[in-house]
Amino acid sequence: MTTESKSMQLNMRIRPAQRELISRAAELRHKSVSEFMIDAATEAAEDALLKQRIFLVDDDQYKQILRLMDSPVSDNPALQKMLDTPAPWEQ
Repeated sequence: MTTESKSMQLNMRIRPAQRELISRAAELRHKSVSEFMIDAATEAAEDALLKQRIFLVDDDQYKQILRLMDSPVSDNPALQKMLDTPAPWEQ
């Protein structure tokens, strides 16, 4: 993530019971409600994105993946050229 010099406001409506629960939890963590909610929302967002990178497979699918990973690599001139080319920051 990049650090931005400007922040923006996010407004939402919640029920009083939710507000009270969040306030109590924030106080327990010695944070403001805003800090607590930002931390909780960020963690939930990271978790949601992480779950998009985890794939559940059955035994047969897993064995097939292992076979593919263990199979010899075919010649790929385009990939080799890319690997041989220095990154822009290395030039």
